[in-house]
Amino acid sequence: MADEADEADEADAPVVPPAPMAVAGAPLEAWEYAYVEGATYDVGKITVILNDLGTVGWELVSTHSADRTIGVNSTTALLRRRIMPLPPPRGSIEQGWYPDPSGRWHARYWNGIAWSFSVTRQDDPDVKRDSPTRLPPTQGLVQ
Repeated sequence: MADEADEADEADAPVVPPAPMAVAGAPLEAWEYAYVEGATYDVGKITVILNDLGTVGWELVSTHSADRTIGVNSTTALLRRRIMPLPPPRGSIEQGWYPDPSGRWHARYWNGIAWSFSVTRQDDPDVKRDSPTRLPPTQGLVQ
């Protein structure tokens, strides 16, 4: 019985983000990830897209090919781009919703340590996702 009560208490506890890690005094790098998909026979086209994305900071992490018995075989390329952190909210460092410092959204969630991917628009209460970076979004890329 005591174990069940302990498990229930743990399930109700708020999720606290870990403190940022540092290596020799430098903060841990943060990344945003995206992917590009295409038919395996279009590997030349995928290569052109990856080269273009490399000019705006995206790096290839890995590739995966799927052999579909019925349909077209596909290749997926996983990419990453270093996040250029947004400045912290002014005055307060309490977790909560603040005006989005990137200017792309009405509000962004500050988790008490860093900006999160959680954003909202003033006319739409649904929470969306957007990378907390100073870099502009890359059009046509699935992030």
